[in-house]
Amino acid sequence: MFGLKHRAVSAASRSAAASVCPRLVDSVPAAAPPRRRTLAAALALVLPVLASVPAGRTADIEITYFTVLQASVWVEWQGGTPPYRIQAATDEQFHWQDISPFLFGNDYFGPTRGNFAFFRVRSDSDTAPPLPPAGLAVSATRCDGVALSWQPASDGLNGSGVSEYRVYRDGMPLDSTYGADAFYLDRTVVPDTTYAYTVTAVDRMGNESAPSAAILIATEPCVGESGPLTELTLEWDPSEERDVSGYLVYWGLRPGEYQWVMDTMADPVATVTELMPGNTYFFAVTAYDRDGTQSETSPEIAYIIP
Repeated sequence: MFGLKHRAVSAASRSAAASVCPRLVDSVPAAAPPRRRTLAAALALVLPVLASVPAGRTADIEITYFTVLQASVWVEWQGGTPPYRIQAATDEQFHWQDISPFLFGNDYFGPTRGNFAFFRVRSDSDTAPPLPPAGLAVSATRCDGVALSWQPASDGLNGSGVSEYRVYRDGMPLDSTYGADAFYLDRTVVPDTTYAYTVTAVDRMGNESAPSAAILIATEPCVGESGPLTELTLEWDPSEERDVSGYLVYWGLRPGEYQWVMDTMADPVATVTELMPGNTYFFAVTAYDRDGTQSETSPEIAYIIP
């Protein structure tokens, strides 16, 4: 809808059983109808072991707290090796079902996800890597900087979750993101040089995905710069809608996440001030009518502040 542009202005110019005693029993009766509760109690008294620990799992998990409240289960434990899973079964046949995602702490509070009578905690493993990141693109470039962004990678419903991304330049490891941020600013490039970038996703167990599709970028020569910038002027094509009353400019430090907003009224120009050197800012604009209804945002643009 908008052709958003920027104009820089310098300062000078402006598994183990879930039980109270796992050595005796590895299931704990949950809040359930009386017959469930009676059956669970009887099993706990009669059977020394209800289920064996699968091969390769740790058996030293001790449940320290357990309760079921309003269709939610609250479990605390110690021992074992993360990641963990909370499992549940409905009867003494112990057909266990996972009811939690991968857990890396020693407690869980969440929905029971069914009318279960038995619960346990077990150590689990995740050996499958996430999918490769898609949509790798250059958000902004300078003679001494390249800002990259991409779509968040998926680790699947049963994965441990993406914990970071690794950035590669010309086939060599360059750096990792902070957490799962799908954005990276490379300030180690030199002017007038071509680089090839790829990105991989890494889950919480250290499994690394295949690389994304590569992208090539050529940095610009450094010319005509007089010092750090403190403000940026944005311009865009006015909306063709007749009932447009004004425009809102949004900007932030990550793609699609805007911490600040400015109302320019009917003026299709905005000057954003107090920009911090070394940051990359992302900008978008919306139009609004007399009732305050906003349009979709314009295509996002980014700028690297020297």
